[in-house]
Amino acid sequence: RTVFYRHFDDLPDVAVRLLQTIGGELYEISQEWAADTEGSEAADRRALARIVDFFVRHGPLVRSIAEGASHDEAIELIYRGFIDTFIEMTERSLRERVEGGRLQPLDAREVARVLTWMNERYLLESFGRVPQADPERALAAVWTVWRRTLYWGRPG
Repeated sequence: RTVFYRHFDDLPDVAVRLLQTIGGELYEISQEWAADTEGSEAADRRALARIVDFFVRHGPLVRSIAEGASHDEAIELIYRGFIDTFIEMTERSLRERVEGGRLQPLDAREVARVLTWMNERYLLESFGRVPQADPERALAAVWTVWRRTLYWGRPG
């Protein structure tokens, strides 16, 4: 106990540090995707593949933080802030793509919320425990939803 408190203030502090440690990787992936406002389907799929890989490697840890958020208000605030960052990046990218004529008009805010929370829940369910799901099948499922949501009405 003494060693714990020498390094951390409390349990929310542990959650923050863990999210900072592993979350930077996920943030970088999402930032690169959001910066690609051209809306390349291939680039979108590559970004989703990297996100699936992140959850394959860190799913149990992220799941424990997410579950902690349902029991601790301070952890919930931190975790929701983390998710909100991804929602905002996705919304901004979708809005720019719509405004640039690269996507059909859509409610960027709500679609961003749906896609981000869908990814979070589905990937935690798939990779947050052992045995984990098949990463290729999970990627195919997530990509199907993203592609049909964003690129509906486009040939191919």
